[in-house]
Amino acid sequence: MYRSSAWWGFTSAMDRQNVPQRSIRAGFYTSDPDYDFQELCNEADHRLFNMILESQYHVLEQLLPPVLPLNYNLRQETHQQMR
Repeated sequence: MYRSSAWWGFTSAMDRQNVPQRSIRAGFYTSDPDYDFQELCNEADHRLFNMILESQYHVLEQLLPPVLPLNYNLRQETHQQMR
């Protein structure tokens, strides 16, 4: 599963249907109904992305766009009254 992040996004819908059966035949994955192969791949992607976000020293961190400063001012502006 740790390598699925490298190739899962490049697969087609047909490939995503065939990968679990091939993995079961190869002995890499069990056909346990509690484990959905696509869900496991998505979780691996999320874990990798969170590791990149949490560590400024991660090797892939340099590929992220720069963090823009957010300035939310939710107070309504007061209007100056005309005399």
